[in-house]
Amino acid sequence: MPTMHRSGAAMAWNVFKFCTALRGLGSIMILLVLGVVGVTYYAVVLTNYGPALYDGGVDSFNALLVLVPFHCLLIMLLWSYFSVVLTDPGSVPPTWRPSADEERGEADPLNGQEFNSVQKDLAKPRAYEKKTTPKWRYDLGRRRNFEQVLGTDKWYWFIPAYSDEDLRRMPALQGLEYPSRPDFDSEEFF
Repeated sequence: MPTMHRSGAAMAWNVFKFCTALRGLGSIMILLVLGVVGVTYYAVVLTNYGPALYDGGVDSFNALLVLVPFHCLLIMLLWSYFSVVLTDPGSVPPTWRPSADEERGEADPLNGQEFNSVQKDLAKPRAYEKKTTPKWRYDLGRRRNFEQVLGTDKWYWFIPAYSDEDLRRMPALQGLEYPSRPDFDSEEFF
């Protein structure tokens, strides 16, 4: 960890205090996205298909076929965007403390072991190996992975929301605990 020295005493250098100016940039980006959405709305609805609604006949029907899905998609886009922008990103749990190795800046010995394993594996010829997907601790299978992202209630799949039961039942939605396969053996990679 870089340190700053002031009058003989070492104090930790907090890089994140310089990032508070990024909040202003975030507000500008929100306005930029809303501007792009507004220009698109103006081009599609107000100048092209909106006036065609009043023409009558086939043009009016075609405009309706475009404008209804356009507005549905626009509502879902804005709902998703603002649910992301307005959601609190959370914080580090108050009971979490870095390990002693992280505080001293020492490398984890498992990382070096994994790097050596990868180096040895790259030296092997791969012409006759069977192609398989790599095993991963958090791969719960296609269905359970899908439910971890979209939830179990099919009525909520097309809107950016979860049912109360999913929020209560799935700890992964809180962002702190993630389910993993109980039969996963991490030693097979070393």
